[in-house]
Amino acid sequence: TAMMDKDYETAAGFIDKYLAIDKMINVSLIDDAVTGSFAVLKESQLNLINIISKNMDDAVKSDDQDAINRYVKLFPLVDRRSDGLNKFSKYMSSKVGDIGQSHLQDALKTSKSGSSCFMKLIVVFLHLFAFPLALSRER
Repeated sequence: TAMMDKDYETAAGFIDKYLAIDKMINVSLIDDAVTGSFAVLKESQLNLINIISKNMDDAVKSDDQDAINRYVKLFPLVDRRSDGLNKFSKYMSSKVGDIGQSHLQDALKTSKSGSSCFMKLIVVFLHLFAFPLALSRER
C-alpha cells in the first residue's frame, strides 16, 4: 500500500529489508509460498526503481531541489546507489556550470582582487550545494 499511497520512502524501506533478507537466505531451502513472496517483492523493487528514477528525472528537469534530495536518498534503499549518484552528479555538474558563470561575472565586478573573487565563488558554491546536502543528510 505504500507504493499506492506514493509513500516511496516507506516502500523503499521495505525493499531494503527484503534485500537484506534475500542475501541471507539460501533460496533452495525455502518452499514455493515463500519463493512466490520473494518474486512479488522483486517485482515491487523493479517497479519502485522505475518510479524513483522517473521522478528523479522529472525533479531534475523542473529543478526541484527538495524532490531531488528526496529521490536521491531512495536509490541506495532499492540497491541502485550508483544510478542515484550518476543522476545526481549530472545534475550537480550542470548546476555548477550555470551558477558558476553567472556568479563569476558578479564576483569579478565587485571584487578588488582575484583571491577575493575566488573566495566569493567558493562561498556561493557552499551555500548552494554543500549546505543543503549536509542538511538533507541530517533529516
